[in-house]
Amino acid sequence: MISPRLRPTGWQWWVVFWCGLVLAPTLLQRTGRTDLEILLDAATRLKSHESVYRLQDANEHTKPPPVTVLMLPLTYLPRALVLRLWDVLNLCAFPALVLLVLRHSVSDNQVSRFLYFLLFFLLTPWNSELRLGQYNVLLLLPLTAASLYKRSLLSGAAFAIAVLFKPTFLLLGPWVLCHSKERFKTVLSGAVTAVALFLLYAAVVGFDRLIPDTMEWVHFLPLSSAKHLLRLDNHGLPSLLGGGANLLLATGLVLSLWSSWFSAWLMGLSIAVVLSIICSPMAWLQNYVLLIPAVVWALRRQRSTYGAIQRVYEAALFILWIGIGFINPTTCRLLGCEAWGWPRPPLTGLLVACILVAISEKCLRANPERWARNGF
Repeated sequence: MISPRLRPTGWQWWVVFWCGLVLAPTLLQRTGRTDLEILLDAATRLKSHESVYRLQDANEHTKPPPVTVLMLPLTYLPRALVLRLWDVLNLCAFPALVLLVLRHSVSDNQVSRFLYFLLFFLLTPWNSELRLGQYNVLLLLPLTAASLYKRSLLSGAAFAIAVLFKPTFLLLGPWVLCHSKERFKTVLSGAVTAVALFLLYAAVVGFDRLIPDTMEWVHFLPLSSAKHLLRLDNHGLPSLLGGGANLLLATGLVLSLWSSWFSAWLMGLSIAVVLSIICSPMAWLQNYVLLIPAVVWALRRQRSTYGAIQRVYEAALFILWIGIGFINPTTCRLLGCEAWGWPRPPLTGLLVACILVAISEKCLRANPERWARNGF
């Protein structure tokens, strides 16, 4: 039985209908799940004792050895079934993450409106997440849940797995530690999980291949990054600047540590996910789905202010929506309006939104009585 407070009404049904209409071709037609199939193909080659890392491939496998061995069980299932099961996981994980963050930050009578607005707000990155068989939300969900419910051991394990799949999740490390109930257990759990996964690889493939395969991946990763760094559909700051990825990642790690130490749970998570996108040398449109916590935080801030500051937050949300949900490369290509956009609109929209939010936060902290309300 759905609570009347959570039951969609009015315009919310139109939002749900529009979301379903846009997602239908992805779910009902064979559109491919490129990123998932890259993992499955790599696991199949590993099973056949072939080379896993091939720079000549159009979409090469770039994950470390433990990730490849984790995908081995899926190679024994029919490929079509695996792709559909992955769709189901993503379809369940997205609203679960949204509701998890919302229930931490807003009251029940706001959940329904925020939920459907957010689904619409992040529709295009989520559609890319589904279409490519990605796993951004699947990695962020357990990490967020473990941190929210103070499960230190699970936090460490989820963080280790997330970093193996997506190295830029390393920027969430300070937030995980700062909001962990027992930091030693979190660090220990993460280290044990990482070591266990490497040992699992050795047990399955052979201990004689563990070191050579790991070193092959270490040498292969920078070559692959250089191959894709300057692509126009790469929406990270290193791509825009044409380099400096290591420096930007180090800067992002320092900023994440500083913000996590002095910020509340949701604000620290929001800054961490923003940094993980901006500083990433491989920030594709689907990675922008990680902005779920940041958008929820901005919505909460917008509702807690009034006057000019409230208008600034609304402008930041609108500009971000323009960049990732309206004139992004995918939408422009479908509508035939590529000439209307500009290079890397998702990154531009995110950077402008961050600048507006930073200005608003400075004004709020300087004079909270003037701009804040509702016990902010």
